[in-house]
Amino acid sequence: MISKPSKLSGVGNKVPNWESALDAYIGSCREKSFAWGSFDCVRFADGAFQAQYGINLFPPFDYDDLKSAQKGLKKFCKTLDLAEAVDQFLDRKDKRLLSRGDLVFHNSALSVNVDGVGGSIGICLGTKIALVGETSLQFDSIEKAEFGWRV
Repeated sequence: MISKPSKLSGVGNKVPNWESALDAYIGSCREKSFAWGSFDCVRFADGAFQAQYGINLFPPFDYDDLKSAQKGLKKFCKTLDLAEAVDQFLDRKDKRLLSRGDLVFHNSALSVNVDGVGGSIGICLGTKIALVGETSLQFDSIEKAEFGWRV
């Protein structure tokens, strides 16, 4: 199991321009289509973390389909459950306490939701969640979040 980078989480450790960097990152992703290993919810969340901290959150591994993604989850996180995997890196947060830049667990038809992983990871933008959709980013109400993680 990988230990949580708890010393990295928190506004004090974020890059000085993290809000504009996050805005630029979200903007650059708006028209991207879902693609395993290059633009899926894990890569999207990792990019948002990198915009805020200047480093990647998740260990790099190559995958290009569900089977190879699950193999990587199992290898690095010892689980196939996406939420349990993220729990190994960040502390969970109640959805009522989510703030801009936090990661969000979402389970709806708007996001690309794959059987076997339990849901999708999105980015809290305040009152909305940015999610990877089939052909572009999708946006849903923060009320649709199940829970999140402090970034």
